Amino acid sequence: MESETKEKLLDMEYVSEEERVEILFDTWLAHTRKDQEMHIALLRAEDDPEEKRDMFYTDLFFGTAGLRGKMGPGTNRMNTYTIGRVTQAVSQYICSEYPEGRYTVVVGYDSRHRSDVFAERVSCILAANGIRVLLFPHMQPTPLLSFAVRYFGCSGGINITASHNTSVFNGYKVYGDNGAQMTDEASAVVTEFMKDIDYFAGVKTIPFEEGINTGLIEYIGEEVTDAFLNEVIKCRLKPERDAEIRIAYTPLNGTGKRWILGILNACGRTDIDIVREQEEPDGDFPTCPYPNPEMDPAMELAKKLCEEKGSDVMIATDPDSDRIGVFAPRNGEALRVNGNQVGCILFEYICRKRKALGTMPAHPVVVTTIVSSPMVDDIARNYGVEMRRTLTGFKHIAGQITLLDRDNRTEDFIFGFEESIGYMVGSYARDKDAVGATMMVCDLAAECKANGITLHDYLDELFPRYGYHMDETLNIGFPGPDGMKEMSAVMQKIREADHSSIAGRKVISRVDYLNDKTGLPASNVMEFNIDGGKLLVRPSGTEPKIKIYLFSFEDSREKSLELMEELKAFADGMMK
Repeated sequence: MESETKEKLLDMEYVSEEERVEILFDTWLAHTRKDQEMHIALLRAEDDPEEKRDMFYTDLFFGTAGLRGKMGPGTNRMNTYTIGRVTQAVSQYICSEYPEGRYTVVVGYDSRHRSDVFAERVSCILAANGIRVLLFPHMQPTPLLSFAVRYFGCSGGINITASHNTSVFNGYKVYGDNGAQMTDEASAVVTEFMKDIDYFAGVKTIPFEEGINTGLIEYIGEEVTDAFLNEVIKCRLKPERDAEIRIAYTPLNGTGKRWILGILNACGRTDIDIVREQEEPDGDFPTCPYPNPEMDPAMELAKKLCEEKGSDVMIATDPDSDRIGVFAPRNGEALRVNGNQVGCILFEYICRKRKALGTMPAHPVVVTTIVSSPMVDDIARNYGVEMRRTLTGFKHIAGQITLLDRDNRTEDFIFGFEESIGYMVGSYARDKDAVGATMMVCDLAAECKANGITLHDYLDELFPRYGYHMDETLNIGFPGPDGMKEMSAVMQKIREADHSSIAGRKVISRVDYLNDKTGLPASNVMEFNIDGGKLLVRPSGTEPKIKIYLFSFEDSREKSLELMEELKAFADGMMK
């Protein structure tokens, strides 16, 4: 029977989806008898066709430099076997790309359930393949792992995190030797290796204790944490006029508390109120089931705390502390400063401060993405900063810093951000960093308070100078096994439609990033430009949803808000 099953698996492309699911289910059931928890979970799904299908209808996709999915048994789930298979492939990639003396990988993890277990599994597989592992002994922010890769001169890094997803998810991010998330080209090589690796028989491993005793697995000391915080503080631009500010903060039950408090205290900011229910790491995220600082429901407790305490700024970090949500008071209410707005006020603040201090490079560079606010272009022109736009994903922004490194121009990088609340205020890490962003936002808030204004007022002062830029992002979900097919069909429909006008205005230009020559790698993104605004559509690289980015930029707030409402109505119709 086992031999027959193996033969069927070899010819999987010739069987129906239903047959594939049954073959894989039986195979996993047979191989997990000693893994009691997983075996029982499989038995529970035996009479649930939909659950069984969702477990096995596909392999978990390796994209955006890693994996992300629900935890549980199956090829479409995060578990020790799917993680084992991809880690074996990453090991083979490293051994094929680097000389033996550079087989070293940093491994870290966040506050999610089983993250520490998965990190240990990863370490054992890497070690079995002759790769030295530097393992964080405790959960840590993603940017710290990015920093550690370069600090120790490693060939790569692996972080176990699902960022801001719900508690049933976990994920697996792979980093290159430059500290940035793995490139698309490297990911394609890993994917090819994965095709030939059996989930059960194709993965090398050793006991964790053996790895520790032989020195193949080594715990990382506190020196890297201290070095990281020191590099962050070097990027600080002290306010000319400082004020004591009260800060409300929530780590959303993630990894951020230690590092956020560390950087704020180093800056002399100690008046900090923390949301107690979300203060300590907790993989259940009991008060914020979707721990995403971009989403208002996750911010309810922090917003309430901010208003009760009369805070000058409210900061939220996501579970792996690479992104930051910002609220500030306006007429007694704590209101969001959205991702693009934070990016614009930080960029303008950095330019203004560095120009005043005489530390602006001769050829400064700012890097953002094609879906970030056009207001950045106007600020860059005003200060003589070179503007570089990349595809979405911080690995592309980090890739521009790598290019600057090669030209001995690292110091020319002054800021990088993406609209999805990710910011990089220096080149010490090669991924977005909530620690450095928190330091910079709080310094700007302190300067604003000293001048009798808030962060919202500061943004309002920029509008007359750069135009009344408004933006919104719409998220259209496509859950379930057929979600990817539905997303693909919608994108094809948009690509083929004759959108000659949008919101009653003529389409000035249309850019298909998948088929047009843009100077960027091909990407499944559509952009429509109209007078005073634009609209972009792209499927998410990490979740089953399509994101629609709307921008209006008129010569008055009223006109810009009016156009934004018209764009939202058009986008709604586009999805039907």
